[in-house]
Amino acid sequence: MLRQPLPRTWGYGIAVLAVLVASMVRLAMEGVFGPHHGFGTFLLAVVVVSWLGGGGPAILTLVLGVVVELCVVLVPRASREMGQASD
Repeated sequence: MLRQPLPRTWGYGIAVLAVLVASMVRLAMEGVFGPHHGFGTFLLAVVVVSWLGGGGPAILTLVLGVVVELCVVLVPRASREMGQASD
């Protein structure tokens, strides 16, 4: 039995929701992941969104995942480490 495709707007909504969930999981697992394997949760989100919503929503998930990882996790960590090094 073939799966019916989701409406286009649903795919993009799922993409945004997947990035939010992946970023919350990433931040919750900060102690486990540390500075390594940061994009793993976002990779899983891209795979799920690609399966559910297609290529466009998957690309949106990829771009949003990279932006969130850079702006929320990596840059604040680098600024904290630079602040500690100067103390």
